[in-house]
Amino acid sequence: MKKTYAVIGYPVSHSISPAIHQQALNALEIDASYVPFEITCANQAAAFSGLKALGIDGFNITAPYKEAIIPYLDELADSAKLAQAVNTVKKTDTGYVGYNTDGDGFIASLKEDFKALTLETRFLIIGAGGAAKGILEAMKAQGYNNITITNRTLATAENLAELLNCQSMDLETAQANLADFDCIVQTTSVGMDASSEALPIELTGLRADTFVSDLIYNPQETAFLKAAGSNPKQNGLGMLIYQAALAFEIWTGKWPDIDLMYNAANEKGFKKC
Repeated sequence: MKKTYAVIGYPVSHSISPAIHQQALNALEIDASYVPFEITCANQAAAFSGLKALGIDGFNITAPYKEAIIPYLDELADSAKLAQAVNTVKKTDTGYVGYNTDGDGFIASLKEDFKALTLETRFLIIGAGGAAKGILEAMKAQGYNNITITNRTLATAENLAELLNCQSMDLETAQANLADFDCIVQTTSVGMDASSEALPIELTGLRADTFVSDLIYNPQETAFLKAAGSNPKQNGLGMLIYQAALAFEIWTGKWPDIDLMYNAANEKGFKKC
């Protein structure tokens, strides 16, 4: 019987998930469709229940429902329990299980692009919201412990650092000590507006070999990445591809063709920087 997978969120018209997943399904000759479902906040309860009633085989969740979906699921995998957010759901014999592949997807993309990455790499994480927490949980689980969190509101960074046994630092101190870090990761929404030149932190004093990562993939090169100049860097497209690949493997038990997924994204106008 043909399977159905989906992405849910509001809005989802911008999502490239249908393109990259359908390409991967077709390449492996899996009889399945991947479709977008745009769900308004007012209808979320009915929609979540409806997905289960329809027997959808699996779905991805994007903003603003990564936390809101949790009460409607039957079980959470460890990755979702740690992040307290879900981006992937799988139908099983015992119900619907929630996972979070964002953090592991980020680390996979980092390994692809940052060849000098080791467990001793010194990280500066900019931001202390849900995106930061998601990648930090995975980083800690994989043994990356040399991590400092900075944030516009220092107390928020301090709280997250205490929760995850990391260091925290105010923005001014972080900016003055950029040379101490091997990898700087920008996790905030600053930069999503392509017309804005706002920066979450100034990058003056950056070492020439420091790797710079921004979780945003649209625009292709944010003001933050432009400020990094000729430093080695990445946008968020790799994270998007690898979190999708991990979700695909959860659903199908098969690892998709990563190059094919990148090509599908490229055809939609999204590229690595």
